[in-house]
Parts: sequence; structure tokens; C-alpha cells
Amino acid sequence: YLASLQQQGVNSALHRSIAEAGEVAWQWSPPSDPTSVASDLAERLTRLPFKDLLWGDDIIRQLDDELAMSLLKQLSPSNLRIGFVDPRPLEKGKKRGIVP
Repeated sequence: YLASLQQQGVNSALHRSIAEAGEVAWQWSPPSDPTSVASDLAERLTRLPFKDLLWGDDIIRQLDDELAMSLLKQLSPSNLRIGFVDPRPLEKGKKRGIVP
């Protein structure tokens, strides 16, 4: 699937459609409760510039096909990181191995 996406390249028309749909959804979204708004804004303050706080996660202001393609090229098995959490409790006095 990833190889197919990488060969086809970035679909600008699809990106524009997603951007337009996101903007409509943002403009017509119902008001949130004050606690949720405060929590969302506090979290956004940790990673977004102040001028982008209100819309930064919801609206795509500029489409960058080159950036999208460079990110798409990074999606490969060689860049994959896998973590496994064993659901079984660890027996007292025993250690689990770490797979390199």
C-alpha cells in the first residue's frame, strides 16, 4: 500500500477536498463546554504557536505537496518502531528479555 502511494505521489485534489471539509466542519461545529475548551487550549499551548491556537488542529491553511511527499517517503519498514507490551504479569524475581 505504501509503495503504491509513493508511486502515485500526492493527490492535491484530495488534500484540497479534505481541507475544505475540515473548514466547513470547524465553522459549523457546535459550541463545546468550557472545561473541554480550557483543556484543549492548554494542551495546544504546548505545541502550537499562539496565533494558531483556535484552529491549528482543525483547519489546513496551506497545502505543501513537497512536504507531504517527503513524509510519505519516510513511511517504510526500515523506519518502523514496534513495541510489545506483554499482558501477562511478571513473576516475582524473574526478568523479561528485551528483543533488540
